[in-house]
Amino acid sequence: MVEQWITLPGGERLNVGWKETQPARYEARLAAKRVENLKAAKGARAHCDCKIDLQIRQRDSRHHIAIWSGTGPSHAPDCIYHRAEADRSGRAAYVDGVIIEHDDVDEVIIRLRTSLRISAPDPEPRPAPPASPRPGKATQRQMTFLGLLHLLWEKSGLHYWHPGFEGHRTPAQAVARIRGFASLVIAGRTNVASVLIPFAPEYRQSGHLLQEAMSTARGKKRLLVIGFVEAAADHRWEPESLQISLAGQRGMFLSIPRQRWMAISRTLPSVDKTLQCGSNQSSVAALFLVTAETIRKGKSAGKVQAVIEDGAFTRVNTQMIPVESSHELVIADRLVAERRVFEKPMRFDASRDLVRPDFILRDTGRIAGFPMEVFGMNTEAYRERVAEKRAHYNCVFGDGGWWEWDAASGQVVPEFPLAVRNV
Repeated sequence: MVEQWITLPGGERLNVGWKETQPARYEARLAAKRVENLKAAKGARAHCDCKIDLQIRQRDSRHHIAIWSGTGPSHAPDCIYHRAEADRSGRAAYVDGVIIEHDDVDEVIIRLRTSLRISAPDPEPRPAPPASPRPGKATQRQMTFLGLLHLLWEKSGLHYWHPGFEGHRTPAQAVARIRGFASLVIAGRTNVASVLIPFAPEYRQSGHLLQEAMSTARGKKRLLVIGFVEAAADHRWEPESLQISLAGQRGMFLSIPRQRWMAISRTLPSVDKTLQCGSNQSSVAALFLVTAETIRKGKSAGKVQAVIEDGAFTRVNTQMIPVESSHELVIADRLVAERRVFEKPMRFDASRDLVRPDFILRDTGRIAGFPMEVFGMNTEAYRERVAEKRAHYNCVFGDGGWWEWDAASGQVVPEFPLAVRNV
């Protein structure tokens, strides 16, 4: 369930999650306030905690909340009504139709490369979408599980940090938020939340969700599993497989063929080293597509055996903010420690050639934010890439209009741009 409150005309509060848990109450309150909201002056209408006006619309005798056209990017990145600007993240690599978001519905429709239904052909046959008008950028015609993992992180606002979030970013809170927002994501004909099993220490819903998902299975079923990897160890009985352990995992045995693990590891090349070394500064978050089956006999009867088919990894710091290198981890941690407001644009399925900021400061007074770049390599090819990025940022934001740290040259981390107002 999505936990977000809306203020209706007159000051009454409404929880967006009631749409699922208390649909009659949700419908009645919106119906009662629709005309009043239509007549209300700007600033007196329904609004979220971003203080941005919302519409109450009626369609097919049902009422729903919608954003006003063009206001989506103005909502906070952790708000259900936020609409990301494609050119600020790896979304720009997708052709039109891979991610579909409208102003008048909460749902996000995606074209996933692999079906979430075990009986469906894989991948689902679809007509090829038209070429994008963004030459040199949009080449991805389907979303992989790395893209889906990044989308879930983005939609749940975990790529965004505000000092007010301190103490509210535990692994259990993170996966609970992800599952709530997953109910808004539709892949093919499947609501992602209906097949998503989150694991995390202190997250108590895993067993119930797993049992509920498997209760409708007549044999094997595809599920999505999300959590934080603790270990990838040699499988006791299958030499060519690994046994995977997630933090807080219960009721499920996870295994994966070694070759498949190597393929998935390409989404985070340092995953094996990160797991071997261990760290209290960061974790490896994983999204796995699994084929699951309930064990019918023996001492493990009732538990679920799952084999990983596909998936993706991303590294996150202790506040669940994704990072792509140890240098980015330094910056993310320092931004948190200095109580800054910022976001981490997600890469999705974009190649490394797509220019996007590593971070964007949101508290400098700039409406569009203040881009930040971390240069972490010193090869000849990479230095050429650095020159291209510097030219791009100087052209778009002006000299001094963006921040950089040349970590590869041994430069000390420069001072961050000043925060000029509270956000």
